[in-house]
Amino acid sequence: MNARNRADSNEFPTLPRMTALVVVVVYSVLGIAGVMSADEATDSNSVLFFSAAAMTNTVHLVVSVIGLLVVWKPHLARPYGLLLFFVFAGLTAYGTASAITASATDTVTVTWADNIVHATTSAVGLWLALRRDTSAVKGGTTGTENIPTVRRNEKRTARGR
Repeated sequence: MNARNRADSNEFPTLPRMTALVVVVVYSVLGIAGVMSADEATDSNSVLFFSAAAMTNTVHLVVSVIGLLVVWKPHLARPYGLLLFFVFAGLTAYGTASAITASATDTVTVTWADNIVHATTSAVGLWLALRRDTSAVKGGTTGTENIPTVRRNEKRTARGR
């Protein structure tokens, strides 16, 4: 199977696909573990160092499901990156304020570990959204393959030398 056929197939691992797959795995684990450890009485719990509230578990699982689309359709990486950037930048801002004040009236308890993961995910989302797509042309070509080139020997024969 040559490179062009591999690039057209779903088996070819691209950097946006692999990045989305890592995001899917991380947030699936956090979301599922958070749902499994949820305590109905308090609506907030923790998994290792991370908070496990109903809202954050829902956001983590939704981001994972949407990330699966990017794994199957890599051309969706840019919108997914924008989604990651804005959602997790907002969660980071909220989480930082929540972690600094640590008030008992917070609707969602967010720890510093959550803030670090959310800020990192926001940066990854920004990278996905702003990265230069080198495989925009079908088959992963650069688009310069059809430009006619004349080799030095061909010029000589054309002139009669």
